[in-house]
Amino acid sequence: MVNIIERAKSFFAREGGKALVQVPKARASSLLSLDPEDNISERVAKFQKLKRAYERVPLITAIIDVQADQAVQNFFFDGPNKKSITEFADKVNLMRFFHRIVKSMLLYGNAYVEIVKKGKDIEELKILNSIWIDTWRKNTGEVTGFTQTINGKETVLWGTTGSTDMDAKFSKRTKSIESIAHFKYNVLGSEKYGNSIISPTLSALQAKLDVEMDLKKVIHKYVAPLIWAKVGND
Repeated sequence: MVNIIERAKSFFAREGGKALVQVPKARASSLLSLDPEDNISERVAKFQKLKRAYERVPLITAIIDVQADQAVQNFFFDGPNKKSITEFADKVNLMRFFHRIVKSMLLYGNAYVEIVKKGKDIEELKILNSIWIDTWRKNTGEVTGFTQTINGKETVLWGTTGSTDMDAKFSKRTKSIESIAHFKYNVLGSEKYGNSIISPTLSALQAKLDVEMDLKKVIHKYVAPLIWAKVGND
């Protein structure tokens, strides 16, 4: 018995000065963190964090969804072209289209739509992923083009970037920018991009998720006694 007690004392004397939580050299990524090896621009990285926040934080999901539901209500058309407009609205599912546009505007601050025509008629309203779209302007503020760059690969150019060398990098080019509609939310001054409704909360969300992640580790590993021993009294 004495031997067991001495061994227990020796253990606690040896381990007593050590912290319960050992911080690793490379901290585990939280839900909003991105892989540092990802070759993406700062703006794309921010947009991807906004997307993760919507997908993984229930409160953010509710904020975006409820506001979109409140903004987009049932509507109807009136006037001499009522029938044709109503048929078009049914064809493209205009209610769902507006709902998706509002969600994109709230989440990213921007929404982009490619208007696909067949002759003079609108065939499709194609919503583009705001993460990959860039707007190009002159110094005067006049928009000259839109580009789609996915994971560093230049895919589509509408109009011009203002540089012939830059324009040549895109595999598909369209001279006109009239086929792109840009919806902006919460624009500051004459800025070319809008602002997300949840962008100011990203730092707080990051801290909240980091605390939750660390707390789970503490509860799982260290709430229970480290050593439990039963010693007889003989």
